Amino acid sequence: MPGTLHTTEYYAARRQITEKTIKVARYILEIYLQAHTFFLHLCRITSHLLTASRISPLLKAQCIEHATYERRNILYPSPLRLPLCLNGQCPKAATCLRQLAMQSMPTEKDYWKIISPKRLATVKGECPFYRSSQKARYAKGFMNMLNSLPYNKRGIAIANLIAGFGQRTYYRARKGERLLLPEEQQSVLNVFRHLDAGMATEFDSYAEGYLW
Repeated sequence: MPGTLHTTEYYAARRQITEKTIKVARYILEIYLQAHTFFLHLCRITSHLLTASRISPLLKAQCIEHATYERRNILYPSPLRLPLCLNGQCPKAATCLRQLAMQSMPTEKDYWKIISPKRLATVKGECPFYRSSQKARYAKGFMNMLNSLPYNKRGIAIANLIAGFGQRTYYRARKGERLLLPEEQQSVLNVFRHLDAGMATEFDSYAEGYLW
């Protein structure tokens, strides 16, 4: 009997040590990710400071436009950038962004970017180039969901999301710098629901835009 009690106490103590080790490992992982993010931002800031005095105002404007290109063009598509469709006989022409954009092209535009009519002639069934004119709901950021998780589960969520998105895209998406498509939103929600089925699963904010 004393031997059995000793064995039970040994395994209980070993289990406590294992649990503490896991907590420490998760804490170290989160600290590492935060430090890595800070280092990346510091590198970008240093690079900007070193080059700011040597680039022209035009190049600065182009850099700003490139930085905002993704968000601006998801929400407000431009017919100048969208490959257009010239098939006015298509049964879905009235609801296709490519057709609607073609109709709104300015007359002074000399060159258009179009989908090859020869390629369209080979399409059977559903058109792979169709883009609905109905707006979709994009999600912007999920910091609130992340912060609502218990500390011991937050590191697991971060690791799973980075594995799915990649490190750079993950940090942009969680802050709302990168908008999330409907299918990407579902992937994010699945990660949180797996860790805490009863939690409120709402993104930080939403924006309407076209899926093109």
